[in-house]
Amino acid sequence: TGELLLHGGTTITSQNASPGPAIAGTGNLAIDPDTVLQGFTNPPFDPNLTVVSRTIPGLDAAAGTLGGNASATLAVPAGATGVLFVGFAATPTFVPGLLDPLWLAGPVRMAVGGAPTVTASYAVPNATWVRGLQIAWRGAVLTGGGAIELSNPALYAHL
Repeated sequence: TGELLLHGGTTITSQNASPGPAIAGTGNLAIDPDTVLQGFTNPPFDPNLTVVSRTIPGLDAAAGTLGGNASATLAVPAGATGVLFVGFAATPTFVPGLLDPLWLAGPVRMAVGGAPTVTASYAVPNATWVRGLQIAWRGAVLTGGGAIELSNPALYAHL
């Protein structure tokens, strides 16, 4: 149960002679049209899933090391504006007007920009209290048509 987002940088492959569904269970699946599924039967998803096809801006993040830098990169389509936020990992909260829940508590806007990418980083303190601290990044893209699309969330804990 729950929600799963598969953005365009995702490839799911099966090499089984008689593969089952690529994703099984109940809940919601949002799949970017550029997601690649290889070696699965048709339809590739459990019939108990609610599946929608929509663009999901891709977000990649790297935790960095103590004393180093953590960073994130958001893919921004042509003609759109991207915004990167970072905060603490939180329980997903739905906001009216957005399709996906937010996973951030105390978000800070880190960067704003246009295509093809927006990047941001922060210095990771070289201190023991940072170990285990859960951080979340989230991107938002304002399309040329005025819609707001959220990226996949990126969550990690500093080690």
